[in-house]
Amino acid sequence: MRIALVAAAAIGIIGAAQVRASDAPLRYDPFYTLPGAALTKVIDAGLISDDMGSASDLFVTGKYSVSKQLEVGARGTFGFLRDGGDALASTLIGAKYALAGKRTATVDLLLPIGGTNDPGVSLGIMERRQMNSVNVDALLQVGLGKGYVAEGAKVNLELESSKVLDKAMTGYVDVIVGTNTSNIGDDLSIDVLPYVNYRVKAGLVASAGIRVNAYKGTTRSSDIGLRLVAIKALGK
Repeated sequence: MRIALVAAAAIGIIGAAQVRASDAPLRYDPFYTLPGAALTKVIDAGLISDDMGSASDLFVTGKYSVSKQLEVGARGTFGFLRDGGDALASTLIGAKYALAGKRTATVDLLLPIGGTNDPGVSLGIMERRQMNSVNVDALLQVGLGKGYVAEGAKVNLELESSKVLDKAMTGYVDVIVGTNTSNIGDDLSIDVLPYVNYRVKAGLVASAGIRVNAYKGTTRSSDIGLRLVAIKALGK
């Protein structure tokens, strides 16, 4: 299973009392990975801050490949480092199913527990292509339910390009375009996420990167986000 480290898009940002609907993550897996070899297990753990000078959220993800086509997983996001944040900010469970070629369907359920009051469901399709020495991944997701939006649907299109730099290091650039169908113009946002992953040793990879908001309706953010992630492959 190729361990592709991608900065997690749409990780829940903790509000004073609960996770705001529009900030809940759309999928349990923060990375662009296809289902791996049967019985493969992976644990991801990391922190994310929407501003390098602010407190971070923590997340832990567990993934298990039931077969070479089916992966199941769960993710918890924790906000206890933030003032007024919930210990358990959000919880997702989900699955990926490999289709023909290098396409994969995804489904995720946002559970109404901890700091999340309302449920949500996210449906997605991802595809992987290779252009010379550059890998290109695309993921389209639609989030429904009050856990994600008060009305309409949350839509995210994520594009990732990656290139192997040497035997231990790979560089990535992600572009995430998101909006809400009830107010497409004002809610339209574009974020750019460059990062690098480094293979520390067999089965262990570390990733570090930043997130920059290029456009966000009428309220563009000038903050630079930080992401640090560790991935541990547990094998079979």
